[in-house]
Amino acid sequence: MSMEIHQLIHKMFDGVITPEEFAQLQAEMKRDPAVRELYYEYAAMEQRLQFRLGRHAAQAGVAGLSELRLIRQRKRTIKVASLTALAASILLAIGLSLLFIKDTPQQLEYAYAPGTKYELTHAEGTGEVDGPLMKMGSRMVVTQGTVELKFESGVRAVISAPADMTLLSGSVLQMPEGRAWFDVPREAIGFKVLTKEVEVVDLGTTFGVVSDPSAGDEVHVFQGKVRVSTLAGEKAIQELSVGEAVLANPRGKLSKIEDQEGSFLTELPQALPHVHFSFDQEGEFMSDDTLTGVDDLSYQCHGARPQLREGVFGKALQLNGQDNFLETNWRGVMGDKPRSVLFWIRMPEARKGRDVEQGSHTIVGWGMQRSGSTMENKFNNKWTIHLDYSPNRYPMLNISFGGFWYYFPGVVLDDDQWHHVAVIYTGESDEKGLPVLKLYLDGVAVPITDSNVTSWEKLLDAQGRVMVKTLEKSPMSVGARLSREADESYHQEGFLRAGIDELYVVEGVVDEETVLSLMKQNTFPKRK
Repeated sequence: MSMEIHQLIHKMFDGVITPEEFAQLQAEMKRDPAVRELYYEYAAMEQRLQFRLGRHAAQAGVAGLSELRLIRQRKRTIKVASLTALAASILLAIGLSLLFIKDTPQQLEYAYAPGTKYELTHAEGTGEVDGPLMKMGSRMVVTQGTVELKFESGVRAVISAPADMTLLSGSVLQMPEGRAWFDVPREAIGFKVLTKEVEVVDLGTTFGVVSDPSAGDEVHVFQGKVRVSTLAGEKAIQELSVGEAVLANPRGKLSKIEDQEGSFLTELPQALPHVHFSFDQEGEFMSDDTLTGVDDLSYQCHGARPQLREGVFGKALQLNGQDNFLETNWRGVMGDKPRSVLFWIRMPEARKGRDVEQGSHTIVGWGMQRSGSTMENKFNNKWTIHLDYSPNRYPMLNISFGGFWYYFPGVVLDDDQWHHVAVIYTGESDEKGLPVLKLYLDGVAVPITDSNVTSWEKLLDAQGRVMVKTLEKSPMSVGARLSREADESYHQEGFLRAGIDELYVVEGVVDEETVLSLMKQNTFPKRK
């Protein structure tokens, strides 16, 4: 069933449908038995789960038509000059439910974590909105960070970017994109979430929904039960219990997947989602992980066990440049989503003589390393912060998307001193269509001009922008070069020799205040 039909039915129950929309719904119900069946299902559920209409009707009897008209006037329902028998039966059913029920709250309060970026628009005619509220028809698009929604019914949701959501009613949230955790109290049974592929109806539970425009939608149940219905194709319906999860495909089928409760945030974090490697404890390099989409982030060391040395804050990781590096099980930030990578680095002099071939050493990287062929070298499917070597020249910092990269010839890192580096990709393009990048060295912004830009043939989108699409292949690593070979993630040579301390990888754009706070205090700034 199309999303539009669902929305029309919701508007009818909420008493805000226009005469034109009512005529459209009426025509659809006449034409398609499936639409009529869907309406009756909604009506039954509203009566049974939310309002217990049957029990009240048995006690009070059936209201007269005059009483129904008064109730409908209070509910701001439509006035139609003439109704067919079908329309009259629809209005009667709605009137019966409204006879015994007070208005369902049609708004919610929201809050957001520090660093969150969002845009909120309200439906036409909403009027002035005082405070952090979403009214019926309000749409929120979150490009980074985390928001919390608190419905007046008691439902609470924590939603991670990127997300796009519209409040259809006090009990229905439309979410074509987002990773969301929902906690629904017993009084709010029947709460619904609509994605592009599924409808999720709560049956008294805690559950998670993943809606990704580039992949199938997912539903995970952590407590209680939900009913999942696909909205296209075969229109499968399945009831899920605690510990179960399903993936929807474009054909309308539901397939079981592993439940991943740990990949959902249940509270607002104190900063943007991130992972922090402090390297302070032997055997436990990672000190903080609030990433989304990762059930259990872990890492392993390859080659000789890396040594710990004195760092800027506590201990630091020392890589030998011969055979060791660190590999995680996290795929990294994908697509063109914003990202920030911050770390301290200390390198001995690493300039190569004239008889040594050029090469590169990766500091941090992930994604798909393409081959150097003419066909593939223009793709931007990876993300690496690495150093390029050439005879008798200091290692040059290179921030690479794949076939497009930024060189920084003025940045010197191989002087055996600790330097703080912050690399930020905003996910945006400038007026020339180039990816917007920011670089800070020891807390000072490094100017970026056309002289920093290098690329193979640029791969542009329809708007003339360089296409950035980091793809999954080699997980995030420290100190190893990504491999283009299908059967390996990293090269078996060309390892980094350096000390690394306080490595942060952030899902989103950090500002200068955050850069300085992490450099000076090794903490995110305290914000309300």
